[in-house]
Amino acid sequence: EGELLRLAAERGTDEQIQQLDRIVTAMAESRLDAARFLEADLEFHITLAEAAHNRVLLRAMLAIRGPLKRLIANRTFRHVEQVGNLDESIADHRTIVDGLARHDPRPGEAALDQITARGVRHLRSLHEDEFRLVAPSAGPHRSSDPSRGGGNPS
Repeated sequence: EGELLRLAAERGTDEQIQQLDRIVTAMAESRLDAARFLEADLEFHITLAEAAHNRVLLRAMLAIRGPLKRLIANRTFRHVEQVGNLDESIADHRTIVDGLARHDPRPGEAALDQITARGVRHLRSLHEDEFRLVAPSAGPHRSSDPSRGGGNPS
């Protein structure tokens, strides 16, 4: 998405940037409603791809829409459960739009890094959850890393 962001800053029309702004407003209005937020978030990423005016990148974004929706949905619902709102994500999306309005991708790149980092942490937590489900009795004998409860017990 970094390339989409850079291209959107360069090529995005005022109308597309205004649409992204309206989508972020819809995200903010649904900050406690994960289902509504999810729809707005997906619309944001598709609109960002459209604003890049690159058919190949837009097609790639559309091709991954299903898996992206599942990942974002899982993360969004879990985040609302844990934190209670989606303010952090809304602020990052607002930063992206504010940068695009100035045709400057740099603020958005930093915000996108934050969004990506949260996504990576979420994927890791899913992996750890899956491991616990598959191997609930995994104990010290499974790891030689003392920080994970492995290694020499003495």
